Amino acid sequence: MTLVKICGLMRLADTQVINQVQPDFVGFILVPNKRRTINLVQAAQLRQAIQPQIKTVGVFIDAPLTAMLTPFEQGIISVIQLHGHESEATVRTLQAAGAQVIQVQQDATPTAADYALYDAAQPGSGTTFDWQ
Repeated sequence: MTLVKICGLMRLADTQVINQVQPDFVGFILVPNKRRTINLVQAAQLRQAIQPQIKTVGVFIDAPLTAMLTPFEQGIISVIQLHGHESEATVRTLQAAGAQVIQVQQDATPTAADYALYDAAQPGSGTTFDWQ
């Protein structure tokens, strides 16, 4: 089954479109020094404006567990996307805390994550990954 995620949300005005099109997921980039990074205050404001049935995703790259679990525990995000080199132990730890996990991959490596998302090695670059 294919699910739709719109990622990199930054502006409150964009939530109107999100609420109209009803994607399965909306992503907040919570990675320091990335082009579409927002802070937790901004993410909380966006979460409040998004209809509750739309799952919000925090995107992280090799972040400490506390950095990932804090916005989850605060209700800002309901899903944690791992876009770095996180281990399966990290996946299981996040799941044990109650979070759903998206594991980003470039190949079909087995994972305990709830969802697999296939992406190019340079995320956000517009470069297509190898569909084979």
